[in-house]
Amino acid sequence: AEEPDPTDGDEDLKFGYWGLEDYAVTAKSIINADDSLYAMYIPKNSSAGTLSFVDESGNVITSYVVSDNTVTVTLPEAPAKEGHVFVGWYNGSQQVGVAGDKVAPGTITVLTAKYKPIMYKVSFVSGMKTLQSDSVAYGEMPEYRGEIPACDLDGYEFGGWIPTVAAVTKDAEYWFSCKPIGFSSSSAESSSSEAKSSSSEKSSSS
Repeated sequence: AEEPDPTDGDEDLKFGYWGLEDYAVTAKSIINADDSLYAMYIPKNSSAGTLSFVDESGNVITSYVVSDNTVTVTLPEAPAKEGHVFVGWYNGSQQVGVAGDKVAPGTITVLTAKYKPIMYKVSFVSGMKTLQSDSVAYGEMPEYRGEIPACDLDGYEFGGWIPTVAAVTKDAEYWFSCKPIGFSSSSAESSSSEAKSSSSEKSSSS
C-alpha cells in the first residue's frame, strides 16, 4: 500500500509502519482474514526497526516495530510446545523476561522463546520392590541401570519389562517379567502358526 502522508495532522511525524491491533505488519506477515490496517506514525527525527519474536527454530512468531523513542514493549505470549513449559524470552543466552513483562528493547532486534522439558517419574518395579526410580525429561528414553534380578522359578529367565519401555510422555512404571528359558516371541509365533495350520487341515479333512 502507498505510504500515507501525516503532514496534514502533525508536521513532526512521518509514516512508520502499518499496524494490526498491537502488531506491526511487514512484508512477511500472513493475514488469514479480512481486517483493517492502521497507519502508525513516528517522529521525523527517529528511525523505525523491527523487534522479532522467534521460536527455537528461528521461525517468526510475531514482530513489533520500535523506534528511537520506544521506551518499553510488552513481551507477548509464546506458543505452547508439547511436553515443555515456556521459561521466557531470551536475547542470546540472557533472559529478558516472560510474557506480560514490560522491557526496554534498546538495540535488541530478536528475542527467542526458550522452553524446558517437563520431568516425569519413571520407575522399574519387581513384585513389591522398586528397583529404580528416576526423573526423566519428556521425550527421553528411560534406561534401567541396575542389576537384573533373578526369577524365582527354576527354568525361567528375565523376559523384559512390561509394558515395553518407550520414550517418556507421562509418569510410568515398568514391571519385571520372567519367561521360560529358551522361549521367544518368534517361537511362540511359529507354534501359533503350526497350530492354525493343523486346525485348518483337520477342518478340510472333515
